[in-house]
Amino acid sequence: MSNNNDNSKQKDIDIWSICIGNINSFPTGNNGTNQYKIDKLYEFLKGKDIDMALISEHNRNLKQVPYSEQPGTIMKRWWQQTIVRASFLESNNKSVFEPGGTMIITHSRSTAHTCASGSDNQQLGRWNFVTLKGKQETYTTIISVYRPSRTQETYNRQVAYSSKRRKTLNSIETQESLWFSDLGNLINEQREKGHHVIVAGDFNDNLNDANGMTRTFMRNMGLRELLLEKYTNGPATYVRGTNTIDGVFATSSIQIYDGKYSTFEHSPSDHRWITIDIPENILVGKSRDDKIPPLLRKATSKVPSTKEQFQLELDKQVVTHKLHKKTTELYEISLMQKHLSPQQQQTYELIEDMMQRCVKSADRKCRKARRGHVPFSPFQKKLMGNIIVLKQIRLRWVLKNHKNRPRTRIIERMKKKYNYDGKEIFDSLEGIDKALCSAIKTYNEFKINASQSRYGYLVEIAHEYNDQDGKGVQHHFKILLQQEQSREYFKRIRYCEGKNKGKGVDKVQIDNEGSPTIVYEKSIIEQEIMRANQNKLLQAQDTPLCGEQLSILLGEQGDFTKWEQILTGRVALPNDIDEGLFIWYNYITRLERHPPIDITWTTEEYINSWAKMNENKTTIPGIQVAHIKCLETTSLSADVISKLALIPLLTGYSPETWRKGIDSMIPKKVADLRPEKL
Repeated sequence: MSNNNDNSKQKDIDIWSICIGNINSFPTGNNGTNQYKIDKLYEFLKGKDIDMALISEHNRNLKQVPYSEQPGTIMKRWWQQTIVRASFLESNNKSVFEPGGTMIITHSRSTAHTCASGSDNQQLGRWNFVTLKGKQETYTTIISVYRPSRTQETYNRQVAYSSKRRKTLNSIETQESLWFSDLGNLINEQREKGHHVIVAGDFNDNLNDANGMTRTFMRNMGLRELLLEKYTNGPATYVRGTNTIDGVFATSSIQIYDGKYSTFEHSPSDHRWITIDIPENILVGKSRDDKIPPLLRKATSKVPSTKEQFQLELDKQVVTHKLHKKTTELYEISLMQKHLSPQQQQTYELIEDMMQRCVKSADRKCRKARRGHVPFSPFQKKLMGNIIVLKQIRLRWVLKNHKNRPRTRIIERMKKKYNYDGKEIFDSLEGIDKALCSAIKTYNEFKINASQSRYGYLVEIAHEYNDQDGKGVQHHFKILLQQEQSREYFKRIRYCEGKNKGKGVDKVQIDNEGSPTIVYEKSIIEQEIMRANQNKLLQAQDTPLCGEQLSILLGEQGDFTKWEQILTGRVALPNDIDEGLFIWYNYITRLERHPPIDITWTTEEYINSWAKMNENKTTIPGIQVAHIKCLETTSLSADVISKLALIPLLTGYSPETWRKGIDSMIPKKVADLRPEKL
């Protein structure tokens, strides 16, 4: 038997760790016992770098648990993109306590791969599940279960509510047989879809007995116990018992890299917890890109020092590449000629491309990292940087003589970026692992009090604002603190409304011979969306302007010389056209004509026009609103950006980057998956 007590061992990057355990009441409140259990749970999940946790017997009626004590609220600061899905007996119970229940916790890459979820359709809290999806149409459904024994209150409550919810309940059938038959239906349903299946939790049955009820059922379903396959016999998994009652069953396609039982000492409850390691290619096929999306920008006008740094760096780049002189010359030509020759158009493209690269270079010099759920501060960035640098050093050691080995100059840049002052030369891989584990431990300890460091950073920003306007440090600190609190409140509101994470379209509903069918194949999804969009784009074919008489007159794409004659009333429309079109035509031809207006603007007018825009919006390609808001109206770089935006308006030339766009489809309503409703 093996116990996973060595947390210093580095987990391979292509291995997923999944833990299974009976929590015996999820801790709520902040008294000593509950806090101790939360700390033990945090230590177990984070210490073993768990990708997904399956928890049974949480004993909570989550409808009655306050928001601050909800499992999702507690765990959202432990990882990025944490989602807690729970199942419990849903009744008119007004108490926080509800015996039984299951829970699945995903975060980071497990959340990124989750494409579906569900729970016990009888609302008895017997199980819940998630389905993971990879790029090669590999699906794995993971089911967290809790099967109570006949002596438990959970069993009696499930019997009572099951008889109420089922119209006909055979007296011969027991709650045990219903538990297995309903679970069997779920397993068969997932297997018919071609999914791998994993079923794990507390079964309250001796799993060492090959002829026991649970082992026999799972064998008939084509599932086998993964750890008993490895160890033959398992230990007692309940502190007051003698049998292995917690286990993991899976289809033959699931092979584990490693699997271990914890000791009772290291467990967060009175059960041994199980950890299994599964290769990523088995679980989800070819991995999705679950990396954190790259920051669109680092620059921000909200921090005076960062704003000033961006301005200086960009002006330096503009002067180096003589962009202001080149742009001014092209602007003067545009004012005189009102059009650009092919050579001048090429010059414009070169200037715009170079300006985007200059903005990107200046943005990169802004040393502001904003990643994850840990509040940012310079000290947080330094501790996080220690981990990043040590991981690169370790990767360089492991990938000796490998073409993808990190280069020394990349590591040197990282050291400079994060102000790394730790050890740089190691004698062995064990030394690197020890330093990395120490850095991770330090960072985890810091995260508990990260907010205090954040407040110190806000005080520094308040000092910078005070240096600018002299309104007082306390005045600016109060405003900054209110902004922080508002962001947190709105995060909670989005969470409650289910808007905390954007979701793409990975399934659609189609009509299959009269019956609605959900399809997951990418090629079919694309075909159905294109079909629906084509119908939308052709809706104008039935309008009066596309009728035969007017289409012959105007042409397929429209003859704009004729359009000018029509709009000025010099062309008579046919008599037998739509009456509404006649009314519209008479109205526009009688409009008062105005003389041409001046469409130019000054640099100051252009830069100031962005002052009230949200910094997360985008302007011209490659340049964010935040970049423009960082510029002084008298700077050379501001003048270049202003003129680059004005030249196309003066000449009618459409830059190449302006002609490209992404047509994205998103669900309009949560439950409506029809392509025409996207």
